[in-house]
Amino acid sequence: MNENIVEGTGRDIGGSLKQAAGDVLGRNDLKAEGSADKLGGKTQKAAGHAQAAVEELAGPVVDFVRRQPLLSLGIAGVLGYLLLSGGRRN
Repeated sequence: MNENIVEGTGRDIGGSLKQAAGDVLGRNDLKAEGSADKLGGKTQKAAGHAQAAVEELAGPVVDFVRRQPLLSLGIAGVLGYLLLSGGRRN
């Protein structure tokens, strides 16, 4: 689990506690601050999950490139050529 997921969860929980305290104390400013903290925590958690997914997908690619650098370079060259040529046939 990455750092953003852990921190985001903490912010989300802390925001919920602030919201509850604002309710009990009748302080709308504290409720609003808690709501903002919860939203920030949820956003940070989502970013952490997205980052983890990218790292999970990229890991095997990085391993392949480290094991087969010349083949990787060749594949990248062919893909680059195809992208630049637009797949046109002359």
